[in-house]
Amino acid sequence: MKPLKPIARTNKDKGAIIVLVSILLVVILGIAALAIDVGNLAATKGELQKLADGAALAGAGELGSQYLSGACAGISETDIANIANDVAQKNVANTKPISLQSSDIVLGCWDFDDYTFTPLGEDDCSCSQRIPNAVSVIARRDSAANTPVDTFFAGVLGPETVGLRASAIAALSGASEASEIPIPVGISKAWFDPDRWAAEGKEFCDQPIKFHPTGDLDGCAGWNVYGSWPSNAAKLGALLECLTLPDTDPDYCPPPGGAVGDDFVYTGGTVASVFEEMKALYDAKKDPFTGEWKVGIPVYDRDDCSNPQNRVPIAGFTTAIITEVIEAPEKTITAKVVCDEMIVGHGGGGNYGTLGSIPGLVK
Repeated sequence: MKPLKPIARTNKDKGAIIVLVSILLVVILGIAALAIDVGNLAATKGELQKLADGAALAGAGELGSQYLSGACAGISETDIANIANDVAQKNVANTKPISLQSSDIVLGCWDFDDYTFTPLGEDDCSCSQRIPNAVSVIARRDSAANTPVDTFFAGVLGPETVGLRASAIAALSGASEASEIPIPVGISKAWFDPDRWAAEGKEFCDQPIKFHPTGDLDGCAGWNVYGSWPSNAAKLGALLECLTLPDTDPDYCPPPGGAVGDDFVYTGGTVASVFEEMKALYDAKKDPFTGEWKVGIPVYDRDDCSNPQNRVPIAGFTTAIITEVIEAPEKTITAKVVCDEMIVGHGGGGNYGTLGSIPGLVK
């Protein structure tokens, strides 16, 4: 058998290889260029998102501060927008300082049940119905604001610039802590069930409630001795007495605070025997002109209005105005639960009408 002779390469073969290598080189360079552009765009989008998050939190924080100092009707959308924009302008996206358009900073209502945002003035988002509790922000690098992002290599095969945007919503939610709880009473979570009020075409806001007598929907509340154990009428009476004293008295006991998840100890029953001490506390704290006493109250985690006993965890906080204390024989303490209240502290608790001034991101 004769040995096989090697096949000689022609100039034509060498030319085909050069063409193939050139094509592969273009493909490889194209993939590398695309990877660089995609990476750059992803990094820019991340910077825009952080910027939008910070601006939304700043705007909602300003909203909380305004609520602390005044009513909903005095809210300044301009100040909220300025604060949000100030935060944005202190940051960059792909080395470019970012300014927010006024139309991209929107005050509105965030629904924690439906996870939806409604701009102020639409549907029932208003100071007379659902108060605004959230700020929505859009940060852009597109043709509308701050110019689109230049591509490095993609312009050879595609667009020379790409528009990017990021959005965020920050909202004030139910207060999760209170620095001071001035009266040893709580309201059941069941009282805030919207289905209970929907049948009457009402919401729990500004509805009357009795702190005495208790045990049904009219008095869906219970007495506690804060976190002290054991709980009984004698201890409750002594607690009411020391809360009544002026803070200059050496026997005065300052009201404690609390947070969601803390256990408060409830006495159970109507505890009529301490009514005299409760009347004295109300008289000492009420406004002498209006007869009203506004108090922050824990909402305890119960699904009914039966009298609570022993340890029950805090689910959130609400605000009530005690309006009347009628002495014997009725022994009735009447209050109304109010909404639109703000206390200094974090949100994250249930929505029982009182919000924390420190917002959180919700979207």
